[in-house]
Amino acid sequence: AGAARVVEVGVGGVFAVMPRAGKVLAAALAVDVGKQEVVAPRGVAATVAAARGFSVPVIVPAPAYALAMSVPDFGNEMGSPAELVPYADRMALGPNVAVLSPLYDYVPLKHVSVVVTADGGLHPMSAKLRSLVL
Repeated sequence: AGAARVVEVGVGGVFAVMPRAGKVLAAALAVDVGKQEVVAPRGVAATVAAARGFSVPVIVPAPAYALAMSVPDFGNEMGSPAELVPYADRMALGPNVAVLSPLYDYVPLKHVSVVVTADGGLHPMSAKLRSLVL
């Protein structure tokens, strides 16, 4: 078998490359098994949505410390708008436009194909995944 080809793509380019993707590896800050959601860095929700649209499997590596029945609410902590839109461009938008820059995305666990733990790959809705956090 040949070497795997890994490409990191910015959020703006995921829909362009997704038709050629074999799988998506999505980062997770936490997996809330109770709420059935993945807390991830911003941009992951858009990537997962693109993967769903093109029927590409989504794999979420989840170390033991990231699994919980309930994780603290990450809230809607905001980052700097300058990370998304340069200052000059924001001024051109006018005074009535606000640029929001949330730091976290919440991805429904049902949109994930496999959660990879130390026990192997598990279906996101499996009883075994739930048993790991009880």
